[in-house]
Amino acid sequence: MLNCGRCSLETIFIFHTFYSGQFIVLQFFEVVILAIVQGITEFLPISSSGHLVLVENLIAHFGEPLTTDASDFIKLNILLHVGTLGAILIVFHRQIGALFGRNRCLILPLAVAAIPVGVFGIGIKTLFPELLKSLFVTGCGFSVTAVRLFSTIRCSVENRS
Repeated sequence: MLNCGRCSLETIFIFHTFYSGQFIVLQFFEVVILAIVQGITEFLPISSSGHLVLVENLIAHFGEPLTTDASDFIKLNILLHVGTLGAILIVFHRQIGALFGRNRCLILPLAVAAIPVGVFGIGIKTLFPELLKSLFVTGCGFSVTAVRLFSTIRCSVENRS
């Protein structure tokens, strides 16, 4: 059995980052747990990224941290989201193709809307990478989401009356 410090070949997950050409070694079981959390939470009106941060911190609390480098965690988070996007494109490729086939005018606004999100995300990742793993920031985000969800329930009940 090949040993690489804290993990064996049987228990590692290796992925290659496309833009930097580096290999990152992570615990396979922990990555599977994060992938399951991502898959479940992505389609709920809650923060899948926030839950990834929460679960990763729980894993680190009860065992060895998945990665100590915030940049590696961000790369894994992006990889998990790309996997979700790939699954959506595979499952809904006909509906997506039909939507853009009928409404070609939607393509440009969607592309333009993605630009500020990308700039903001890259800026945060570059300037404050530790914020993306912060439990305090995650808790604040969960609180804002909870207030928004409860306010929509209240508005929904008031509209029925």
